[in-house]
Amino acid sequence: MLYSVGYVAWRHVAARRAGGPRRTWSPPGHAAIVAFIISLALISWIVRIWYPIDEWVPLFFFMAAEPAHLPQYVSLFGIGVVASRGDWLRRLPTSFGVIWLAVGLVASTGYYIVEMLGSDSANADVATGGFTARSALYTTWEALICAGMVVGLVVVGRTVFRRSSRLLGALAAASYAAYILHVTFVVGLQAGLEDVDLSASVKFAVVAMLGVLLAFGAGHVSRRVPGLRTLLGTTPRDPET
Repeated sequence: MLYSVGYVAWRHVAARRAGGPRRTWSPPGHAAIVAFIISLALISWIVRIWYPIDEWVPLFFFMAAEPAHLPQYVSLFGIGVVASRGDWLRRLPTSFGVIWLAVGLVASTGYYIVEMLGSDSANADVATGGFTARSALYTTWEALICAGMVVGLVVVGRTVFRRSSRLLGALAAASYAAYILHVTFVVGLQAGLEDVDLSASVKFAVVAMLGVLLAFGAGHVSRRVPGLRTLLGTTPRDPET
């Protein structure tokens, strides 16, 4: 929401200066994505020298923020704006997305193998940050997963789920609300299961399934609440539009 407020303010200022048509960007090529990965990894590594992962600070004196991941959040928000203007969701070639999905899956698999086989101290050293080669490796690994999954899953979603049904329509209408509300349900479920005698994998599965159901369910119900449905973007639309 904070990024959206910043974007609206920027558009308000830019609209006053605009004298021509809105600029659009073509979908990126492989070189552009590699350049993004390198830039994101480098900036994240530099930030984490002073602000390791899980260190939180007050942002603008009222909102808790984790500087270690801000480069990801800010850059992806900006890229999302550019992608919308350039219609990248439709224009990205399928073969291009498959390549980057493979990159993301391989990087993710490698990460989890290291997490499972590596010692707790080694994994902590990699994830913490600081002026170390391990931190640089971790930020690069993270950026690979980020870029690969973002590009790949967009194309997979477009190819597999680009069809009409009442269920998909309801999920799509409630998706933004679920994004805003899910943390409340997930944290609550985690707290409720903390002392339950179950394995971590079972708890993960329970929280994931119930969290999805509750977040999307609440988003769907919000359509019936005036004011709230406007805030969460779930106002029913005219079927013809």
